[in-house]
Amino acid sequence: MFSFNFSLLVYVFIAIFLVLAVLMCYQESKRRQINFYIALLLSLVFTTIISYIIILNSPLREARGCVSCGNTKNESDVCGMCGNLVKRDDYKIESHLVE
Repeated sequence: MFSFNFSLLVYVFIAIFLVLAVLMCYQESKRRQINFYIALLLSLVFTTIISYIIILNSPLREARGCVSCGNTKNESDVCGMCGNLVKRDDYKIESHLVE
């Protein structure tokens, strides 16, 4: 008869986990100021969700700066130093959505 081998299922799960962890660390280390190997170590030591939260808290490599006050580490739409709106090049307001 057919017998199901659970150890094979565990090996497949571990292989899928490792591939997804490497891909996640590679993608986020390109965007953020964290080394790929440090991100990979975090994802192997902690769970993937916890390491993803830790990686997301690292600053961006190319943060949008504020032209009003010269804050080069601004990552949001509103500057934390002067409170002005930061204009983004990749963002357009659709005129039919604004009343």
